Amino acid sequence: MLRFGTTSRRGLFAVTLICAAASARSQAEWPSLRVMGQIGGPTIAVASDSNIVLAASGYRVVVYDVSDPDALREIGSSIPLGDFVRGIALGDGRATIAAGSSGMHVIDLTNPRNPTIVGTWDSPGSAESVAVAGTTAYLADGPFGLRVLDVSNASNPQPIGSAFDDSFAFDVAISGTTAVIAAGGGGVRLADVTDPRAPIELAGIDTPGYARGVAIADKLAVIADQWEGARIIDISRRIEVGSLATGSWAFDVAVAGSIAFVATGSAGLVTIDLADPAAPRLIGTLPVPNGDSVAVAASGNRAFVAAGRAGLQVVDVTDHASPRLVQALAALGDGLGVAAASPYVAPIVRRSPATPSISRPDRKASSRSMCRIRSRRSS
Repeated sequence: MLRFGTTSRRGLFAVTLICAAASARSQAEWPSLRVMGQIGGPTIAVASDSNIVLAASGYRVVVYDVSDPDALREIGSSIPLGDFVRGIALGDGRATIAAGSSGMHVIDLTNPRNPTIVGTWDSPGSAESVAVAGTTAYLADGPFGLRVLDVSNASNPQPIGSAFDDSFAFDVAISGTTAVIAAGGGGVRLADVTDPRAPIELAGIDTPGYARGVAIADKLAVIADQWEGARIIDISRRIEVGSLATGSWAFDVAVAGSIAFVATGSAGLVTIDLADPAAPRLIGTLPVPNGDSVAVAASGNRAFVAAGRAGLQVVDVTDHASPRLVQALAALGDGLGVAAASPYVAPIVRRSPATPSISRPDRKASSRSMCRIRSRRSS
């Protein structure tokens, strides 16, 4: 039996294999290892439409059938994308993926049981989130701000513009011809993308917290502002018109009609009534057991919560005041890879990104392999 990250409290025999450049044995004595696949890993991104849900599972994207909204079924998954999946955009039979240091990927979902990567762009920063409008993708590229790409040829995404190169872009949403960017300590940035090849930087809007997520509600932008909860921005007037404390840090937000669904870390899911933007009302909450709510998507009467190591949570939001958990699709926690070199098969434990931190937001999350196996048996 293999156990990972545990400590023996009894007389157990432990065998540890550590893959490191400095080894007592010469490299010639070690077999050549290659990554064959990956299972498990934290769920930190999710997207949905009326037919399917896509959720991160470590380095992969998993496809779920939602024909029975109370019993999602996994029907397919991508190959590992090289880094943790941090953002997903759905549309026109494709998924566009933001995957940290491995950049942006376009996945063909014509056959959702076999999602296939058809195009990749190695961004200069750390791909955090992505929005797609028509044949244009807007990538929140971490320390390199907003990157704009032509994806009319999905197999060959082409960068065509950029904005706010000096800001750290965590999330982006499109409202008409305006890109709204959640820029951490830089607050909210707005760019006129009437001509995507020449975005015009508009006035920024300071927020009292740390802008991590954004969603559009008609002519409003709802900002997940970490410790300062939800902020409501009038996009055309470029001012904040309302705010609401969420009880815990707000990391992400989705909007359906006049209701905002906010992922609030350890406090779970919060529902907010936006009918009066100047006085938003908190109307419902739902804790997430054993996890942190870090991302959320909404479709119909369901919200889908990415809860890190607690996996994907399916929530019935028919009654906005009383959201109800109907299914939990648990992840395996820390991402695992599989390396093979006959006759060896070795899981690889990788450090997974925890609940987002503000300690060093300008640094890329490490994705280096620990490459360690511990096998224990009773003596």
